Amino acid sequence: MDSAEQDTNIPAHDTDAERATGEEKLVRDRLAKAEALREKGIDPYPRKFKRSHLTTDAVAALEAAEADGGESPRTEPVTLAGRIMARRGQGKVSFIDLRDGYGNVQIFAKQ
Repeated sequence: MDSAEQDTNIPAHDTDAERATGEEKLVRDRLAKAEALREKGIDPYPRKFKRSHLTTDAVAALEAAEADGGESPRTEPVTLAGRIMARRGQGKVSFIDLRDGYGNVQIFAKQ
Protein backbone atom coordinates (compact mmCIF):
# COMPACT_ATOMS: atom_id res chain seq x y z
CA MET A 1 0.00 0.00 0.00
CA ASP A 2 1.49 3.37 -0.85
CA SER A 3 1.42 6.30 1.57
CA ALA A 4 -1.38 8.03 -0.33
CA GLU A 5 -3.80 5.18 0.42
CA GLN A 6 -5.60 5.13 3.75
CA ASP A 7 -6.00 2.01 5.85
CA THR A 8 -9.78 1.65 6.20
CA ASN A 9 -9.48 -1.11 8.84
CA ILE A 10 -8.47 1.33 11.60
CA PRO A 11 -11.32 3.48 12.92
CA ALA A 12 -10.53 7.18 12.74
CA HIS A 13 -11.68 7.69 16.36
CA ASP A 14 -9.53 4.90 17.84
CA THR A 15 -6.72 6.89 19.46
CA ASP A 16 -4.71 6.16 22.60
CA ALA A 17 -6.45 9.01 24.45
CA GLU A 18 -9.92 7.77 23.55
CA ARG A 19 -9.02 4.21 24.54
CA ALA A 20 -7.77 5.48 27.92
CA THR A 21 -11.03 7.39 28.37
CA GLY A 22 -12.98 4.22 27.58
CA GLU A 23 -10.95 2.26 30.13
CA GLU A 24 -11.52 4.96 32.74
CA LYS A 25 -15.27 4.78 32.10
CA LEU A 26 -15.15 1.00 32.47
CA VAL A 27 -13.36 1.32 35.82
CA ARG A 28 -15.84 3.99 37.01
CA ASP A 29 -18.79 1.78 36.00
CA ARG A 30 -17.35 -1.24 37.83
CA LEU A 31 -16.70 0.81 40.97
CA ALA A 32 -20.26 2.17 40.84
CA LYS A 33 -21.68 -1.36 40.53
CA ALA A 34 -19.57 -2.52 43.49
CA GLU A 35 -20.82 0.41 45.56
CA ALA A 36 -24.45 -0.34 44.62
CA LEU A 37 -23.96 -3.91 45.88
CA ARG A 38 -22.46 -2.62 49.14
CA GLU A 39 -25.48 -0.33 49.62
CA LYS A 40 -27.70 -3.42 49.38
CA GLY A 41 -25.60 -5.12 52.07
CA ILE A 42 -23.82 -7.44 49.62
CA ASP A 43 -20.06 -7.79 49.73
CA PRO A 44 -18.96 -7.67 46.06
CA TYR A 45 -15.75 -9.52 46.95
CA PRO A 46 -16.70 -12.07 49.62
CA ARG A 47 -13.88 -13.72 51.55
CA LYS A 48 -15.51 -17.13 51.63
CA PHE A 49 -17.92 -19.12 49.52
CA LYS A 50 -19.22 -22.49 50.61
CA ARG A 51 -20.17 -24.84 47.80
CA SER A 52 -22.31 -27.87 48.48
CA HIS A 53 -21.35 -29.97 45.44
CA LEU A 54 -18.73 -30.39 42.76
CA THR A 55 -20.03 -30.21 39.20
CA THR A 56 -19.63 -33.99 38.87
CA ASP A 57 -21.74 -34.51 42.03
CA ALA A 58 -24.46 -32.17 40.74
CA VAL A 59 -24.59 -33.96 37.38
CA ALA A 60 -24.74 -37.37 39.13
CA ALA A 61 -27.61 -36.17 41.35
CA LEU A 62 -29.60 -34.98 38.32
CA GLU A 63 -28.92 -38.19 36.41
CA ALA A 64 -30.16 -40.21 39.42
CA ALA A 65 -33.33 -38.09 39.57
CA GLU A 66 -33.89 -38.61 35.83
CA ALA A 67 -33.42 -42.38 36.23
CA ASP A 68 -36.16 -42.45 38.89
CA GLY A 69 -38.60 -41.27 36.22
CA GLY A 70 -41.04 -38.44 36.37
CA GLU A 71 -41.85 -35.70 33.94
CA SER A 72 -39.57 -33.01 35.37
CA PRO A 73 -36.84 -34.45 37.58
CA ARG A 74 -35.79 -32.34 40.55
CA THR A 75 -32.92 -32.55 42.97
CA GLU A 76 -32.06 -30.83 46.20
CA PRO A 77 -30.69 -27.31 45.62
CA VAL A 78 -26.96 -27.23 44.92
CA THR A 79 -24.37 -24.51 45.34
CA LEU A 80 -21.55 -24.69 42.79
CA ALA A 81 -18.32 -22.75 42.51
CA GLY A 82 -16.25 -22.41 39.38
CA ARG A 83 -15.35 -20.23 36.47
CA ILE A 84 -17.99 -18.97 34.06
CA MET A 85 -16.61 -19.96 30.67
CA ALA A 86 -19.49 -18.66 28.54
CA ARG A 87 -22.77 -16.81 28.95
CA ARG A 88 -25.37 -16.61 26.22
CA GLY A 89 -28.54 -14.58 26.51
CA GLN A 90 -31.64 -15.55 24.56
CA GLY A 91 -34.35 -13.02 25.37
CA LYS A 92 -35.47 -13.60 28.97
CA VAL A 93 -33.32 -16.69 29.47
CA SER A 94 -29.59 -17.22 29.73
CA PHE A 95 -27.33 -20.23 29.39
CA ILE A 96 -24.16 -20.27 31.48
CA ASP A 97 -21.28 -22.74 31.09
CA LEU A 98 -19.63 -23.26 34.48
CA ARG A 99 -16.38 -25.20 34.93
CA ASP A 100 -14.66 -26.29 38.11
CA GLY A 101 -11.61 -28.50 38.49
CA TYR A 102 -13.73 -31.64 38.04
CA GLY A 103 -16.11 -31.00 35.16
CA ASN A 104 -18.56 -28.69 33.40
CA VAL A 105 -22.25 -27.90 33.77
CA GLN A 106 -24.60 -25.81 31.69
CA ILE A 107 -26.93 -23.64 33.76
CA PHE A 108 -30.30 -22.47 32.48
CA ALA A 109 -31.44 -19.20 34.10
CA LYS A 110 -34.83 -17.57 33.51
CA GLN A 111 -36.01 -14.09 34.59
